[in-house]
Amino acid sequence: MDEMKASEQNPSCFFRMKAVLSSLLITLLCTPIVNAFGLSNICYVVDGSGNISSNGSLIKISAGGQPSAVKVSDSGSVAVFSGYLNCFMLQPGLDTDNDGLPDEVDRDNDNDTLKDASEISGSLFSPMTATNPNDPDSDDDGHSDGMEVNAQTNPLDGNVNLRIVGIEIVSNQVYVSYLARGGVAIGKTYVVHTSSNIINLQPSAVATNITPAGGVSPWHVVTNVYITNLATNEINRYYNVSTTP
Repeated sequence: MDEMKASEQNPSCFFRMKAVLSSLLITLLCTPIVNAFGLSNICYVVDGSGNISSNGSLIKISAGGQPSAVKVSDSGSVAVFSGYLNCFMLQPGLDTDNDGLPDEVDRDNDNDTLKDASEISGSLFSPMTATNPNDPDSDDDGHSDGMEVNAQTNPLDGNVNLRIVGIEIVSNQVYVSYLARGGVAIGKTYVVHTSSNIINLQPSAVATNITPAGGVSPWHVVTNVYITNLATNEINRYYNVSTTP
């Protein structure tokens, strides 16, 4: 029986090859490497197959590896690997978001609520726009990439995100201006909330199903304005704006 270590830095994980009569079996033995959030095993494998045959003058030896292909699947926030090549981590100490899961098994390296694969492909934005899977705020504008997905604002433009840009009082009317995503193709709608108490803020919706128009393709950035009458003897009034799915 011959033994070959798969990694000098990981002596608990190695290949063992043994010949049993006419069959050749390959088995991968692997001790779990990390223990985070109850993670007890990050890979699994099954026996391979093999055969020895002869036609008289020649001897044929065949061997098959893992019957199923190497693949990655989800188990909550953990990546589950199957196949020989995913049984140990190259950088087990690399944990971008410090959540206890090494990046190699973490589906969301930067904890911005977006899976790394989605950030790399950019498929959650329209138009498709890739973001940095190791940076929760790719454009450093104070709004995470996950927040920009919800608002469908450009995650690579630090000057554009869903926010109130001005509140003015003109002739007993209040003008609340905010950056929004215009156009009906994206289907983004907005809700304006208001409250008179910022300490115990329990805002009520004063305008719903607002769908701004206009804006320049492809992001259709517009400054939308909500207008309301100033209440009599009102001293303080606070506003916020949110999107609806």
